[in-house]
Amino acid sequence: MGYHRDFEQAARRHYKAAESLLAAQPSDRQNDCDAGYLLGFAAECALKQMMLRGGMSPSDKDGIRAYWVHFPELKTLLKDEAHGRLRAQLLHFASNPSLMSNWHTEMRYARNSDISKSRIDGWKEDAKTLITSMEAY
Repeated sequence: MGYHRDFEQAARRHYKAAESLLAAQPSDRQNDCDAGYLLGFAAECALKQMMLRGGMSPSDKDGIRAYWVHFPELKTLLKDEAHGRLRAQLLHFASNPSLMSNWHTEMRYARNSDISKSRIDGWKEDAKTLITSMEAY
């Protein structure tokens, strides 16, 4: 069975789940690391929703590859592929070297000690910024 794509709803869901994990047991490193992972997906979904709202369709004949990758490759491809009415905003995020820095799907295999609380805090701020921007457009 296929799933209906809803980047906006997914961004909010992943962010809320991350917040719940962070609040559940603040001293629990496993919860923190899992929250960090979800924050990356929340940020990606928010960015992809902005791409969609700006006119970058995932089924574009030009083949928008940025829809199908994760950070950091998402930012790299977006620099080349951004177009539409939100192009300037998308390029602003894609060009920000600190946005979701050091987040990668490979972290799902990491030791808890490899993912610092300061990174998680930064990812939370980045995800919130992207969600707020998504909601503005």
